[in-house]
Amino acid sequence: MAEVIAAVGVEAFYVAYLKAQFATRSETARVATKVPPTRPDRMVRASLIGTVRQTLVHFYSRLLVECWAPTETDAADLAMLAYALTNALEGEVSSGEFVSQVVTVGGPANNPDPDVGPRYQFTVDLLMTGAVI
Repeated sequence: MAEVIAAVGVEAFYVAYLKAQFATRSETARVATKVPPTRPDRMVRASLIGTVRQTLVHFYSRLLVECWAPTETDAADLAMLAYALTNALEGEVSSGEFVSQVVTVGGPANNPDPDVGPRYQFTVDLLMTGAVI
């Protein structure tokens, strides 16, 4: 039987990466995969919205990254920072995982949250090597 290979847990990988990068820049926004009942003023949520196998061992994982802040300007700035840090992953190893490619599906855009206010979001595909399971 051939090896069984699956995409890595990209949400946990990305959240850990962004938290570490934010910490080095004194950025205090919370980074998570779920919004708590009381959302912090500054928050980034990463959601896996699809995975496509590219080769036998490589997978594109599509992430939706949403950024909330008290003002549109602050939400835009937070999204631009997260987006730039995401693009910096291309060709890098983080937490033992290699990101071969970062593909922008939709760059940072204003998408106000009707219930809570300013939100910017972007969507990217991360091409990563899968893991044997």
